[in-house]
Amino acid sequence: MKIYYRLLSIPRIGQLVEELFFIKNLFPEEEIIIITSDPNYHPRINKEIFKSVTRNFGLKLTNNLNFIADRSDDDEQRDLIKFGDGFLFQKGPKTLRKRFYDKYTGINSIFYHKLNEEEQQQGDIIRNELGIKANAKIVTIHCREGGYLPDLKYHTFRDNNIANSEKAIDYLINQNYYVIRLGDPSMKILNIDSSRFIDLAHSRFTHTLAELYFISNADFHIGTCSGVDGIAQTCGIPMLLINCHVPLCIWGTKYDIDLPPVFYSDKLSRDLSLPELVISNVLTILETEKFNNKRISLIKNTADEIYESVKEMLKNITTVDYKVPMLDYLDRIDPLYNGMQRSDTYFGLHRVQNKKISDYYLNKNPGFLGIPF
Repeated sequence: MKIYYRLLSIPRIGQLVEELFFIKNLFPEEEIIIITSDPNYHPRINKEIFKSVTRNFGLKLTNNLNFIADRSDDDEQRDLIKFGDGFLFQKGPKTLRKRFYDKYTGINSIFYHKLNEEEQQQGDIIRNELGIKANAKIVTIHCREGGYLPDLKYHTFRDNNIANSEKAIDYLINQNYYVIRLGDPSMKILNIDSSRFIDLAHSRFTHTLAELYFISNADFHIGTCSGVDGIAQTCGIPMLLINCHVPLCIWGTKYDIDLPPVFYSDKLSRDLSLPELVISNVLTILETEKFNNKRISLIKNTADEIYESVKEMLKNITTVDYKVPMLDYLDRIDPLYNGMQRSDTYFGLHRVQNKKISDYYLNKNPGFLGIPF
């Protein structure tokens, strides 16, 4: 059976890789045809990543953007309708994400994107040119800034100051890791004097296959909730998500750690707990102005929070037969998330694979869970 899927925002790396990941896992045995626009018409698209992640799909290119965008999340409509020689998945990315969560929560048999032999060899050449040994330990990092898409002011709440990660970067370097900073030339330059720190954002390898290559070969990825974290997510690479405004909501591995900001209510003059965030629908907010309207400030992670969470991440990924601890608090907040799955939220609040929140964060903010930690 052929499944047709309309992919709209191909220049947005997160939507590109995530939507392909979700549709492939929903229909792993079917031939999937992606209907999208010509990547040559999108100057911001990373064409090498586009070529790699669409490799396992058929492609039909069209300039009919109205047709591509005509996707619905109406629950009254069927997901699949007859379309030519197959079926069209007529829903949008929100429903697509929810269908994936409904099917795969608690299931380990997932299709992850892997580099093919040719792509791995291309990346190895870049790696050698940068002076990184074949068996070296790698961590990738990406902190969203406003320079790449300055018009998207409604997403400024996701921006982050990379300087707050310098202490963690220094620690990783001292642990013999290579730290690969990802991004674009508009980003802040870091003055880190070490051959183990590679600022790919300010190199000729930015916006190339190198980004996908280094994430695919990393021990783990550090990042904000932006498009690049979607690459790690869909390649099965453990993630430390800093300033994560949707804790426990993003699909990942059992090693993942979410490090939320502090949600401070100017109206109540205090920090908000996770149950309050869920019940009040704050976790469904995806625009800076809406946070402002609710008089909620997102206080960014400190250097120590990121540093201590990185140490926790290293401990977890090097632990044999690692299992997520503290299921007690996860089980107690789970009913809140289950109730929110039926609400109008893009991420679909859920708890998958027993993801956890940073121990350091919870010890520093003991009221966040709304229950004793």
